[in-house]
Amino acid sequence: MNKQENINSIISYYINLIFRFLLKRIKTKEGSEDLYQEIIIKGYKALNNIDNIYSLESCIWKIVHNTIANYYRGKSREAIEINIDDIVDILLCSK
Repeated sequence: MNKQENINSIISYYINLIFRFLLKRIKTKEGSEDLYQEIIIKGYKALNNIDNIYSLESCIWKIVHNTIANYYRGKSREAIEINIDDIVDILLCSK
């Protein structure tokens, strides 16, 4: 079995585990699917550079962890749209 076949078998083993894990963490199917695709791409790239077979599982879960962290970091930086009239109403009602 060559290196590419090994990588394919490793990814196929973790594919369902990763997706179920993402569904629990992200809560939306669309968000989970987006991150899932990103993780698979990162996984293929990373596994091509790893020679030590014992570090594969930790590498995969580190990619999953970091991708989820980046997702939530990006979500926290998204702009929130606030209508100025709503702010005025809130301020007037609080007096």
